[in-house]
Amino acid sequence: QDFFAGGYLSTSLDYDSTGILNFFSTALIDRGFELDSTISPIVYKLEGDVGHRVFTLEYKNAGFYFGEVSEEIYTDYINIQNRLREENGAIEVHIGPYFVQNPELNFEGLTGPTIGLLEDFNFEDGVITGELIILAGDPSSPDVITDISPDFLEWPIPENTVYIFSRVGSGTEISIDQE
Repeated sequence: QDFFAGGYLSTSLDYDSTGILNFFSTALIDRGFELDSTISPIVYKLEGDVGHRVFTLEYKNAGFYFGEVSEEIYTDYINIQNRLREENGAIEVHIGPYFVQNPELNFEGLTGPTIGLLEDFNFEDGVITGELIILAGDPSSPDVITDISPDFLEWPIPENTVYIFSRVGSGTEISIDQE
């Protein structure tokens, strides 16, 4: 959206009420933006048979809007993949590889990104009105935050970390893989 930083997916364009997959909340930008050139593609694919499909959305070498620029190219970058699994409803966030020399600029003075799910968010008022699940603290063993206090994962997140949000009985379970 032209009024909000990247690093998230919304379930609709209804700004009064939408679900959010916050896969890496910081202002991401194409590294070639200053050159009016695309060098950080966003690609997607859908694989598998009905009932077992996997949708993958990948940000390749995404730059950081507030990061440093050298010769009109954003220097720091990150690769992020989101996978949605139809069979079990799992949501995966794959981090890395990346090159991040200036996290204090890239994360606008915060300790790192926010990764999580928001059931219902009002963009107009900036209010969370539904359930939320946010990962915070140690990226290898994060706390799961379910109240409205904003929180962040500490940078650096080990490269090739995968956060998996999956449904379990009457709650949510989060697992972390390090590939």
